[in-house]
Amino acid sequence: MKKYLFLLFTLGSLYVIHAQENMAIISGGYVFANIEDSDEDATGWRINASYEFNPYRGKFSHGIAIGYIETTATQSYLGSIDSDLTMTSIPVYYAPKYNFGSGALKGFLKGALGMHFSDYEVS
Repeated sequence: MKKYLFLLFTLGSLYVIHAQENMAIISGGYVFANIEDSDEDATGWRINASYEFNPYRGKFSHGIAIGYIETTATQSYLGSIDSDLTMTSIPVYYAPKYNFGSGALKGFLKGALGMHFSDYEVS
């Protein structure tokens, strides 16, 4: 009897694991920003890590994400004084996603709800 219960529990667990689609994503890229009191545009890089959970392979997915963004620029005042501008940001957010379509062509709508921690430095 214990063997049958263990087998039933194992098969049930495999079904639950199979019915959920999880995805981890790491992405990065080039960043550009317009700093308000500066004539120069800032450029930099970003990296983002997110985890998506799709219960029972439905149309609606849940995701969480965290990232790091760094931008820098150099501005000259009166042609002789240079200022280095550095802006960093750490966004943390919940990212719900709605999947639509079927077959080979599928689309999605994705949102973001969260906050970010930023630091702005002039030297």
